[in-house]
Amino acid sequence: YLIDAHQTVLKARLKYSIRGAKVFSLELDLPGWQVDEIGPASVVDLSSVISGEDARTRVPLLHPTMGEVEPRLRAHRSHASNPGDIELLLPVIKDAVVGPAIVAVVPDDNVELTTRGESLEALSRQRAHATLELPVRRQEPLVFRGERAGAKYVAGLKVHDQKVAVQVDTQATVGRSGMQVKVGDRVVFSSYA
Repeated sequence: YLIDAHQTVLKARLKYSIRGAKVFSLELDLPGWQVDEIGPASVVDLSSVISGEDARTRVPLLHPTMGEVEPRLRAHRSHASNPGDIELLLPVIKDAVVGPAIVAVVPDDNVELTTRGESLEALSRQRAHATLELPVRRQEPLVFRGERAGAKYVAGLKVHDQKVAVQVDTQATVGRSGMQVKVGDRVVFSSYA
């Protein structure tokens, strides 16, 4: 989960191990999320993905499939600049036995998260895995192990204003014999005839 001042982006890699009969589609519950992208195109029938009003997303596969398949998902949902608490539910995979999941919560540099430990469900704190592909931020990512379906992360969210202050003292002297430019006390350019 990538959290910035106005939205949360969910990037998920789902690992399915399909045994027995071949499946034609996968189903997920993503309440409150707008699906932006799902793939890979070599596995998923992108033109037939259906997101219903009931938060269920049906992901048709190009071919009836058995064995290992790893669809990737990108979705987002907006939130107020300072909503108070934010709640993140792991996607619910329908008609499947769900194993443990690695969950990373990555706040933007100006976003402060205060994890509500008493409100977490089925999550245990972990160290960051070297295999996680996370954006570089000044804050360390919060990494958890999701123990079961219905795992939930809850935190207080506060957005800090980003400020950039610059003060420059530049002096340019132009005369008959040449020109000199100073930034502070340092000469950065001079030209004399």
